[in-house]
Amino acid sequence: MILFFIVITGISLRLYQLGAFSLWFDEADSILSAIPPFQVLGMLKAGRVLVMHNLFLNFWKIAGTDEFTLRISSAIFGVLAIVVLYRIAEYVFDKKTALWSAFLLSISPFNIYYSQELRPYAMMVLLTLCAVYCLVKGLKEKKITYWLGYVVFTVLNFYTHWIASFYFFTVIVYFIIWRRDHKEVQKAFIFSNAVVVLLSIPWVWSLVRVFRLILDWDSLFSKISIGWIPAVDYASIPFTLKNFAAGYSVNYFIGGAALLLYGIFFLRGVFLLRNDRKMWLMFLLFVFPIILLYGISEYRSCYVDRYLIVSSAFFYLIVACGLRDTKRVLRIAVLGAFIVFSACGLIMQYHNFLAGDFIEHRGAQCKKQEHRAADYVLQRLNPEDGILHVCRSTVLPFEFYFKYGEKTGCGLRGNDHPQTLVFLRGREDSLPTLELYKYSLVTGDLDSHYVYRPLNAPVRSYNRIWLIFSEWDFSSASLPGSPGNKVIDLLKENYRIVDFKRFYGVEVYLFIKK
Repeated sequence: MILFFIVITGISLRLYQLGAFSLWFDEADSILSAIPPFQVLGMLKAGRVLVMHNLFLNFWKIAGTDEFTLRISSAIFGVLAIVVLYRIAEYVFDKKTALWSAFLLSISPFNIYYSQELRPYAMMVLLTLCAVYCLVKGLKEKKITYWLGYVVFTVLNFYTHWIASFYFFTVIVYFIIWRRDHKEVQKAFIFSNAVVVLLSIPWVWSLVRVFRLILDWDSLFSKISIGWIPAVDYASIPFTLKNFAAGYSVNYFIGGAALLLYGIFFLRGVFLLRNDRKMWLMFLLFVFPIILLYGISEYRSCYVDRYLIVSSAFFYLIVACGLRDTKRVLRIAVLGAFIVFSACGLIMQYHNFLAGDFIEHRGAQCKKQEHRAADYVLQRLNPEDGILHVCRSTVLPFEFYFKYGEKTGCGLRGNDHPQTLVFLRGREDSLPTLELYKYSLVTGDLDSHYVYRPLNAPVRSYNRIWLIFSEWDFSSASLPGSPGNKVIDLLKENYRIVDFKRFYGVEVYLFIKK
């Protein structure tokens, strides 16, 4: 009965405000990259290694393409993860630990955030937990059914996100260290993981190509880039743990208090079960991927909190181990504190607020009103109009809303109009000029080492131009001298502004040639 209420709580928190905000760049990329099964190898060849979620969305979008319907898939994965974490904790430890684990995951602002995004992270959490559940059952009960489940879930996880490989390596490390305790299943373990590696060869081949490009310094920032990820420092891991405890939206005081409380019971759980190898499996699954990602980021920064979302589940499980045998009065007090911390994070999160600097919420962005802005343009669009973006943050959301929006008054669908980026480029006389580029979504990018394809059409070929003015951090977009403002100044030399509309995070200009 308690588990039932925990699950209902998790469902309610994940459904609330689910469709309130527009899809942002990464979410639009996910749905626009949805592929049928026969295109999987082509996607891998193009270096798109997150194919499982794209394949899933090809079928899910049949149910609908509004924000709520699309995102509810992630909410379902998030709710199922609560149940699977409960099953792991109950099997490995006891029911009391299982209930605490499920409860902490159900109210986690961090996990709720990604259960409300159309991205593969909630799916990755579920697949990893399913693989770990099959692993611990297989190690103890030695049934082929569990080893088969471990193989299936691990392979699916590989094709869902490359960070899944870190949890695979963690399992290998654990088995090497404690192999003497599992002599009876060594053959099954080795064979199962050999099958995983064999079935993951296409994914590994694609990932190697991606890493080769990422490590190419000359192409890192000019062509395809993970350069938006800031360098790691001493605060990176503490910020990650703070986000695990209370989410992206709380201030330093609340985040620090939440982390302190979680940390106390985390350390208590590790101390109480320090001689239990099952605890060390959970501990390694929490800490090893964090350390590995941090270490790699010392060479090439790729440290993003959301990549480590699976570690948060094992973090809550270990915290639950520290809570399970505490006195009743203390448990009630701690329960209240957890609810307060979660409520503080969720209230601000539901209001589309992120606290602090970008370094504190790497990869998370406030949602913009791309839907309303796209509808505004759609209702006034002419076939010959140009649609230009000063930042790629709006290119894919607009393409999504144009593709799935209503027909325009000119009888054409919005996606018949190319979504182009306008860049400032220097000339020999050192005066800036404007160049148009098409953002390439899927095919051939890695073969040519770029995601921006230059267009032959000059800016002046358009009589009317819709300029979508935005920025990843919109507060910086309007600053004097920003690239977006320079684009507007250059357009004013040959065009005049006849319409302007401001939305949250997006401004729309209509230019007509003088």
